Amino acid sequence: MENLNDILVFVRVVEKGSFSTAAKELGLSAAAVSRHINQLELSLGVQLLKRSTRHLTVTDAGADFYKRCRELVLGLEQARNAAMAYSTELKGLLRVHATLGVGQRLVAPAVNAFLQEYTELSVELTIGTEPVNLLERGLDVVIRSAYLSDSSLSCRELGAVHYSICASRSYLEKHGTPRTPQDLTRFNCIIHTGQPAPNEWLFTSPEGRETVVVSGSLRTNNGVALYEAVRGGLGIARLPDYAISEEVETGELVLLFSDVRGWGRSIKAFYPRSQHQPAKLTAFLDFMEAFMKRRAAPVLANVAD
Repeated sequence: MENLNDILVFVRVVEKGSFSTAAKELGLSAAAVSRHINQLELSLGVQLLKRSTRHLTVTDAGADFYKRCRELVLGLEQARNAAMAYSTELKGLLRVHATLGVGQRLVAPAVNAFLQEYTELSVELTIGTEPVNLLERGLDVVIRSAYLSDSSLSCRELGAVHYSICASRSYLEKHGTPRTPQDLTRFNCIIHTGQPAPNEWLFTSPEGRETVVVSGSLRTNNGVALYEAVRGGLGIARLPDYAISEEVETGELVLLFSDVRGWGRSIKAFYPRSQHQPAKLTAFLDFMEAFMKRRAAPVLANVAD
């Protein structure tokens, strides 16, 4: 197969009708342009151009070859422009994957809000517990709390997440309200088995750190099941700020020990390492970061009070 650079130089020479003009536009010397044409003719075994000191004539073979190659060059330019558009235009498909709890209670509502603002974009959202290979699946971004040890990926911290102890107003009216973290040992606590040391709840206060061992009638590995149990008045749970912000704001859920912060972590986005991050991905990550802050605001305000 002939060298593509030789073909591109040939097309430019025919279009400009001059070796020197084509050389100037291509940023090459006239001698370099001549070498490209000589290599191409040698490879094809046919003369494409007749050159004299004053005139440049395209042979019949050269005219036919130019016509076919011009279509190739136009196709390459269109492909190049289409590829570049992905780095600048906010349109197309964004493939997002999130782990189960984060995906259901944070990423899914964020995607809904994102698509209402960016109407030229579409999102394919998958949510699951199984590990995924971002590159093999053709994903644009994976959102989760745990780190991914893959040097081919970039990582962006989207925001810190704090866990608050909460219960429904109906549960507290029926069973009373614990006044200190240690009081939790006398209440029905709902346990998330997917968290580290799930029945050991860590608290941080100005006085220091303490761990309280809790127990209860429901243990589950699903954050949504945990959330629904708390809303239904089954017991007390440790839930992330983004999952309970609306309920705290309306008073449906009550924060306990607002002067004490529980276990915390961060939400992270992982995406292919590249010097040219697509504009649609940048827009989505910026939106996710702002969305997380908005979701946590009611809880943080309650804690501040």
